[in-house]
Amino acid sequence: MAARLIDEHKISEEELGHTKTNIKHTQIGPLRVLWEHRLIGMILQKHFYIRFTFAPGHNGWLRFCGKPDDLIVAERIYIVLLKSFKQRWKEHKTKTSNPNYHSFMCGVYFAVMEKLDAQREARLVKEKNALVIVKKNIDDLIDEYFDEQEFKPEPAEEKKYEYSEWDEWRGRLAGSTINIYEPVPAGH
Repeated sequence: MAARLIDEHKISEEELGHTKTNIKHTQIGPLRVLWEHRLIGMILQKHFYIRFTFAPGHNGWLRFCGKPDDLIVAERIYIVLLKSFKQRWKEHKTKTSNPNYHSFMCGVYFAVMEKLDAQREARLVKEKNALVIVKKNIDDLIDEYFDEQEFKPEPAEEKKYEYSEWDEWRGRLAGSTINIYEPVPAGH
């Protein structure tokens, strides 16, 4: 029905705001890309309408791609989450002998993702009967822009990390105290 209304009233992609010219990118760096940067990038990509990539190493960078309003939100959420992840790790380190950094950070990541997934589900239930007009999925446009810009760095060498179930569990507890209220950007 939405597609019929769009065609009937001759609404263009530009009027919907869904064109590749509306897609931009921003870069953070140079910085040493750590485990928490990657995890936060995955959170932002799933829940905040952006795409994320990074270049590893001491002079690495993080790059976000999306609509300008979404990039502003993603950058702010990135800063909040980075501070939260680091603060919780610092607290855990002082209380624990020989803590496992990667397992703990994964636990924080899982807890934040679960909270955001629950918020999204609750919002979708509320919007269930709403009429949403989308001619072309904005995610497809972001993916096209991302691919055209060739943002993908050389693959990094994968490292194997020890896993600690206890540290992951403690990370989940710490992550469950992080509160993010997902904004609904204009045009979504």
